Amino acid sequence: MNLLFKKKDTTMKTIFLLLLILIALNIQLTNAQPTSKYHAKLVALDNVYEGDVDLNLYGQNPSLVKMEWTEISPDSTKKTIHRVQYDMEAVLSFIIDKDTFYVKNLVDDEEKVRPYYLVRKVYGNDIVALYQYTSKEGVKRIYIGLPRRDPYYVQHPFFTDGTNMYTAFVYFKDCDALYQKMKAEQDGYWFKKGATDEQCVSIWKRIIDEYMNCKK
Repeated sequence: MNLLFKKKDTTMKTIFLLLLILIALNIQLTNAQPTSKYHAKLVALDNVYEGDVDLNLYGQNPSLVKMEWTEISPDSTKKTIHRVQYDMEAVLSFIIDKDTFYVKNLVDDEEKVRPYYLVRKVYGNDIVALYQYTSKEGVKRIYIGLPRRDPYYVQHPFFTDGTNMYTAFVYFKDCDALYQKMKAEQDGYWFKKGATDEQCVSIWKRIIDEYMNCKK
């Protein structure tokens, strides 16, 4: 009797685990984003590769990216297919038709992080920059990338609610003149609640320009 009960218990646990696996697979399929094949350069932390890769330029990419290219022998008698697989966390950018797409985790106004999006740098340098995401429908959105932070939407409450901005301008403390303007909430260096995208971008460009001039 006990043996029968144990068998039933084991069977129920197995069924339960299978259901969990099926649910997880269904979630992955539901969240899957369509990709297209591109010939690109993959710029990683430790190397650069060139080949064909499946990417989504308009949405979330998978956490692992696979690249493939064919090497033809000098006498054209042998073809060797090479494949590499990279964790997106280790990929800096992709270069496609001379356009550089940076791999970023985007933070929207609802505090939702959108991982592994491909964005263009439209202003700034490697320390602080404005990045542009373009949807498949052509809708553009600008994000600000600060040191050691994922890029935030320029109208994110982190900047426009008037309190967290104090955290943001600490990044510019090594340029005292700029830092003091931001600290004093000087007009043109402070983000007011209700500011438009254009107003926020204009302020960030001013801040970036002064910061870059300071660091020359």
